[in-house]
Amino acid sequence: VFKDENIKFAIYQQEGVDFYVLIYPKERRVKVYKLTNGHYVKVFDDVKGMLEMEFQSGCSLELDLEKLWEEVI
Repeated sequence: VFKDENIKFAIYQQEGVDFYVLIYPKERRVKVYKLTNGHYVKVFDDVKGMLEMEFQSGCSLELDLEKLWEEVI
């Protein structure tokens, strides 16, 4: 967890990766950070709800977390 939340986070931010997503299966929590002006800003942090992401390519992703966790169980 330390590597994901700190080391990889910093590397991905430095390299300009648009989104950084952390998934915590035991907690059923998802955190999403979006690169804004060279720094990650948390745009989602929840265990339920609708996760929506739009990419520079014009593609988008919509994910209902409650349905996701139902499928995982």
